[in-house]
Amino acid sequence: MDNLVCGVQQALRTTTDNRGRLHAAVQAFFDFIDHDGQGYRLIFENDYVTEPEVAAQVRVATESCIDAVFALISEDSGLDPHRARMIAVGLVGMSVDCARYWLDSDRPISKSDAVEGTVQFAWGGLSHVPLARS
Repeated sequence: MDNLVCGVQQALRTTTDNRGRLHAAVQAFFDFIDHDGQGYRLIFENDYVTEPEVAAQVRVATESCIDAVFALISEDSGLDPHRARMIAVGLVGMSVDCARYWLDSDRPISKSDAVEGTVQFAWGGLSHVPLARS
């Protein structure tokens, strides 16, 4: 789980260009799932998630990823915290779900195409979020 959180945090620092940040973060989710698909399934899709310790670790990792995205959205957009957090939750959820679908479907397209498709879909919505900075 630490690899996922570190990967997302590092991805968000790779550039100041928001589309580039989005691409790097989505890539981090796909890379995590692709690198350790069995571990990912064990953590996220097994009955162990009902175990309090495992559920807490998953929750902390998810919230840490959301927090990293939220911080950038808040800083760049000037949106109120609730709106910025909703966008962050949506982006993280979409990235995880798209990567999970790609893995569970036995990688029906290349990872780069799957990442780019996810980015294109997310960017269509993100491009309408106002920027407080020029």
